[in-house]
Amino acid sequence: MGANIASVRRVAVEVGIGVPGLLAFVLPIVDACTNFQLLPGTFDSGQASLCVLGAVAMCLAVMSRAVSRIDGIDEKVAALVEGRSRAGNLRESGLVTAHPVLPAELFKEYVGAARSEVTILQTWIPDFAEHFREPVRAALTRGVPVRILLLLPNSPVVGLRERSLGESEQHKVKLEVRINLEVLSSLWLDLDGPARARLQVRMYDTLPSVAVYRADDHYLVSSFLHGKKAVMCTQSEVRGDDTLIGREVRNEFEAIWGNPVLSEPVDFPDGWQHRIA
Repeated sequence: MGANIASVRRVAVEVGIGVPGLLAFVLPIVDACTNFQLLPGTFDSGQASLCVLGAVAMCLAVMSRAVSRIDGIDEKVAALVEGRSRAGNLRESGLVTAHPVLPAELFKEYVGAARSEVTILQTWIPDFAEHFREPVRAALTRGVPVRILLLLPNSPVVGLRERSLGESEQHKVKLEVRINLEVLSSLWLDLDGPARARLQVRMYDTLPSVAVYRADDHYLVSSFLHGKKAVMCTQSEVRGDDTLIGREVRNEFEAIWGNPVLSEPVDFPDGWQHRIA
């Protein structure tokens, strides 16, 4: 479309340039026709010239308006192209929207609709029993694998994270991870054999990178900021496993999960207790 507009503008400019040449050619002919009485008797050369000039002026006015409108269209097209480019970048990144805090109800909906996998990467999962125990149990029962990464309570990282959260959170990370594991143990006991096998939990001993709540290709991703739990930080909602953010987040999860140096499996119902004594 931009090329077409440029072509039209070029034509308009060429017409504007050609009009003076046309006048230089036409006006002497008009004068000659008048002198030889080839025009009606009521027309003298001055009147004929004025008619020609009037017609040319009208053409120039029309062309000027056309060029002005073309310029306006060009600006609109440029804005449209820029908007499409931004939209394309957003689609490629996978970013859908942002939430001020973790939208627990929304994630419960995603878990309830999940068909392939649910994964969570956290230091600990705040309010797991209240918000997510039942949706996770239902997902496991209908055949959906669930994988969870929690921070190893004896990791040196625990002290760093507690200090970054502030005085009110001192000695809380280890306690909260233990509470998560107790809830998950009771959940494991409530499941039948195949569903138990679908629940896998590992504890990691490395710096937490991002907090991730994922159900199929729906991601809620946040950071570990100072003075805030990850669930209270801005959550980037991402859609798509093959998007830029989706791939990066999934690869980070798999890098921790698949590395026996960085993470270790949790044995349910109580094989994990000696590791956090």
